[in-house]
Amino acid sequence: YLHQMTGAKVLGVTLSEEQLKVARERAAAAGVADMVTFELIDYRQVQGTFDRIVSVGMFEHVGPAHYRTFFRKCRDLLTEDGVM
Repeated sequence: YLHQMTGAKVLGVTLSEEQLKVARERAAAAGVADMVTFELIDYRQVQGTFDRIVSVGMFEHVGPAHYRTFFRKCRDLLTEDGVM
């Protein structure tokens, strides 16, 4: 959806093998697999910089004890003018 609406290159991350499989299948079926990729990786291991970060269904799983780590990692991944 993000790519189709904005043309953005999208990276999705998950720890769920089933979610990864479904996401990759949907991207391929939509013809956007070249611009929308998914990785089986812990968010703390993500590298690079991003203009935008969207958290969908992730925040609840991080838990209050790890909010500081989660938001610090997101901040570190954002470009200077990036938005989460």
